[in-house]
Order: sequence, then structure tokens, then C-alpha cells
Amino acid sequence: MVLRQLIETIKETYRCQGISERIKNTPLLRQYSFFTQHFVWLFVLSLPLGLVQHLDWQKLPVYVALATVFSTTERIGGRTEDPFDNKIEDIPLHAICRAIEIDLKQSSLVNTPFLLR
Repeated sequence: MVLRQLIETIKETYRCQGISERIKNTPLLRQYSFFTQHFVWLFVLSLPLGLVQHLDWQKLPVYVALATVFSTTERIGGRTEDPFDNKIEDIPLHAICRAIEIDLKQSSLVNTPFLLR
């Protein structure tokens, strides 16, 4: 009974691994990044024209602050497009896998006497 459950768990693990690999290998459409970047810069460049009638001498610091916020948000979006590249801001897969390994070793299913360790 326990061996049958273990085999089913292994099958489910392989199925989930296949799904995860397909997600990882699916390329993102470049149009999203391209148009997002261009629309943000179009907004940032046209922002002073909208601020002219509302602000006079305070226009420059407000413009710089808003342009920084929007361009930083666009850059963050670009850097997080592929979360599985093992960059500093990506998903910590090694830590997640290590936590799963520890949990499996502590579970009663792995500690049964007839299974190999």
C-alpha cells in the first residue's frame, strides 16, 4: 500500500516537473516589453507639457520624481520577465528545493524501514 502511494507520488512529481519545464521554456512575447517601454517614455516626455499650466517653478522636481517612478517601474518589469534565470532578483529555486527536500526527509513516508535512503 505504501509503495503504491510512493509510486503515485513520484508520477505526480514527474507530471508537475514537466508542467514547470514547459512554463519555464515558454518565451514571453517581446511586444509587451517593447510597447511598454515606448509608452512609458512617451508619457515621461509628454509629462512636462501637462504640468506647465498647473505648476510654474516647482515643475522640474515634480517632473523628475514622476519620471523616475515610471521609468523605474518599467525597468523592474523588464528585469522580472524571466523569473527562472538564477539572477539575484529571481525566484530562489535552490532554497525552495532544499526546503522540500528537508520536508520529505522528515516525513513518515521516507522514513519507512523498507525504503532505500
